[in-house]
Amino acid sequence: MSGSIPYIDMLEVINAVSNLMIAYGVFFFLYFSRRQEKREKVEFASRYIQQWNTPDFFHITSRLFSFENIEFLRALNPESYEDFRSNNKVGFDDIVTTLNFIEEMAQAIESNLADEHTLRKYFQRSLIETYLILENFIEITRMFRNHPTAYRSTERLMGQWAFSKSVAGGK
Repeated sequence: MSGSIPYIDMLEVINAVSNLMIAYGVFFFLYFSRRQEKREKVEFASRYIQQWNTPDFFHITSRLFSFENIEFLRALNPESYEDFRSNNKVGFDDIVTTLNFIEEMAQAIESNLADEHTLRKYFQRSLIETYLILENFIEITRMFRNHPTAYRSTERLMGQWAFSKSVAGGK
């Protein structure tokens, strides 16, 4: 049997080729599963963008962010907070709805359920501005509710976004 490949060498070649095929399969499985995971995170993030753009949210933000309301919210103190909560249910609910929306989105990012880049690209500037307007409200709410961690995910996210470069194409 001169010139033929020994039987043992043939088994080693087959074994090596099998291992390469398995590695190739694992590589492509990981590649495509990561792409699928990214796609799912972007879809999850898109739901927040869609919700923000509903007519209901448009009316909430329109009511909330008039010039007079912005000035009122920035000047809010514990005494006027209680009066506001009692006498302006719609305005108070608009603020809580907005903050709860941002908190839910921040927690989805923290939990790695939503794609942060997608959300940051869309929301970075507007949510930082919203947070700055509502920051005083948040602090007083924490005090009144004796809940020092209320809206903490929002606070962390806004801190990260405020000190990072904009991803919204130079906006």
